[in-house]
Amino acid sequence: MTDRAGRRRARRIAIGTAVVLALAGMNGPWLYRFGTEKYHQYKINQPEYKAANGKWEIVEFPEEYRQNTIHAALLRTGKVLLVAGSGTACARGRPAGRTPAASGRWTARPASRSDRP
Repeated sequence: MTDRAGRRRARRIAIGTAVVLALAGMNGPWLYRFGTEKYHQYKINQPEYKAANGKWEIVEFPEEYRQNTIHAALLRTGKVLLVAGSGTACARGRPAGRTPAASGRWTARPASRSDRP
């Protein structure tokens, strides 16, 4: 009787181990991506990394100043020039689905924005 109970217990342990290994194998790629993303975020938020490479941040503009920016350039003054739209839309009389060209200048400190035609 003890021999049968020992076999049943060994079989349950083997099945449990197989289930755990299968679940770990299926979740392995996700766990790897999650771990590498967390490590990357940790590394880029270190003060030494920011000092050497800089850091981009998402800035929320008020609704009336928003535009679909396709290019941004940092000026020598520390201001950011934002350019949006296609330059051909104004010349052709604004075809359907196009927006006129727009540009703006953004200053980080104090936070302000000015539109340019």
